[in-house]
Amino acid sequence: MAFLKNDGDIILDAVLTDAGRRRLAAGDGTFNITKFALGDDEINYALHDASAATAYQDLEIDKTPVLEAFTNSKASLKHRLITLDNINHLYLPVIKLNTNARRDGKPFPGGINAGIYPVLCTKNAFDDLKPLPEGFIDGRSITEASQNDQLISLDHGLDTLAAGSWAEDLSGELTETVFEIFLDHRFGRIVTPDGSDTGTESVENDIARYIITTDSSAYFSDIRGYKTEEDASVIAGARAPQRFKFGVRASDDLAHSTYLFTKFGRTSTGFFTSAGGSGTYTDALVIDTTIRVVGQKTGLSIDIPVRFVREP
Repeated sequence: MAFLKNDGDIILDAVLTDAGRRRLAAGDGTFNITKFALGDDEINYALHDASAATAYQDLEIDKTPVLEAFTNSKASLKHRLITLDNINHLYLPVIKLNTNARRDGKPFPGGINAGIYPVLCTKNAFDDLKPLPEGFIDGRSITEASQNDQLISLDHGLDTLAAGSWAEDLSGELTETVFEIFLDHRFGRIVTPDGSDTGTESVENDIARYIITTDSSAYFSDIRGYKTEEDASVIAGARAPQRFKFGVRASDDLAHSTYLFTKFGRTSTGFFTSAGGSGTYTDALVIDTTIRVVGQKTGLSIDIPVRFVREP
């Protein structure tokens, strides 16, 4: 990846994604571009200088180099541009991780796992920690997992009281209805709160893409019935009427082998004792990665840190 100079001529640098190139290479005449997306990942709008003369207020933004187009659709367009019918919106929605147990969320653990959700891959790891410390996820298979409430919980809306009361519903135009979830397929799977595999999934360059709509009721819970601010949401202002929840399951490769831990992970010294375990193991094999959630309609996005864990 590189930057293209942007202080002279206007630059348009467009490429097909890897998936698009494969479809074009098929040569069967079915390739037809019907949709495209635009993004502004490289732009820092804080460079706008309202105190300068009109012609110079956006000068530093206009001179910012733009990213050279690249073909991996999972890494490009982190911040998508969107089109809204109502041009009078003063605020755009954000998506936030709900780590408040009172608000039906799941706190992060403390200690060496602070700020990251550990996902247990094996029975041995689970047995060494049970009962699970706060914030841990039982990532074994659905037939083994002992609980189904260890979920990642997300709220979205206008995170400011300047945009309206928390008791108000978010406008339909700003309410997300289609979520994409990206996770390295070698490490884990996204599952419903009860542990079932129901999301639409495709895999490209080892990254699985799940498409989950608000029609998929298994992933969503209605929060419109909450009557107090403390119970309502982690969003300060008007928020979407539904809370998005999903579970994480470790892949069979992580559950049955240490190969990927050796290739991509590391050994965490004293993991089990630091996490509160008192069983057979002290050190653990861990792989740190992220789960990315993106809204197709509104472009909101969040990266959720997770840590897959097993005994050595």
